[in-house]
Amino acid sequence: MKTVNYLSIFIGIIAIIISIYFYRQSKKEREPTFFINPLKIELIDSDRLQGTPITVKTNENEIVNSDVYIIKFYFFNKGKHAIKKDDILSDIFISSQNRNIKIVESRILKTSRDICNINISPDSTQKGLFVSFDILEFNDGFSGQIIYEGDTSTDFYCEGIIEGVEQFYSVDTYLQRRKLIDNIIIGILAIFFIGYIIILVIIQRKYKERLKRNYKLAIISSENRLIFLTKLTKLKVFITTSVLSLLIMAILFLSFQFANFNDYLPKSKESKIMEIIPTKILD
Repeated sequence: MKTVNYLSIFIGIIAIIISIYFYRQSKKEREPTFFINPLKIELIDSDRLQGTPITVKTNENEIVNSDVYIIKFYFFNKGKHAIKKDDILSDIFISSQNRNIKIVESRILKTSRDICNINISPDSTQKGLFVSFDILEFNDGFSGQIIYEGDTSTDFYCEGIIEGVEQFYSVDTYLQRRKLIDNIIIGILAIFFIGYIIILVIIQRKYKERLKRNYKLAIISSENRLIFLTKLTKLKVFITTSVLSLLIMAILFLSFQFANFNDYLPKSKESKIMEIIPTKILD
């Protein structure tokens, strides 16, 4: 009886863990996400232009004396809860900690849907961009481009206040989350596998004498003719079913590992970003 209780408690614990996992997966949250493509294109190298008769000017007739780079960025809602215009409590703003940069030009490359009414506009200092939209549902967003004067180490980030949102997500956030989920699933499978073996050992030791009892297995046709007759012991049946169930669990475990094998292969940060970004905003 105690063994059955142990088994029930074990199954109950596993069920609770699985329930928590699926609850977290189905929970609706707003997840504004900002990714910068790590590949930066150098448009102008100021050092190479020194001593040459070439002068670069902006549309405002201002001379460009710094290096100029092009970056691509992505902004979208990865959560299942829509972000509406009224949910934005403080302007969404893209900027850099490097205050010496100057944004020469910015544009939207591709949006998920026209109904989102997405717009970007530079601030008065030309050091950041305001982002506005009417609504962003799951995987709604846009890809954009920034041309700026600065250096290759310049990094951009996104800030603002959205109701119900604690932070803006980044590629590292999702990679860590994916790794955590994989580890949780592997841990559950491993605990279930080890726990099942322990329970089998307990049953085998506690009911050793009962398992040695013999019984006959007979298969009789509809005409009452004996088709098959064999003598079995409960121990043999117990061992056979135990081995088969362990093999099934091992196959499930290995299937999960092989299904996620691609996630463990060495990849560049750019390729990892491309896997997370919605395809409808990729240009």
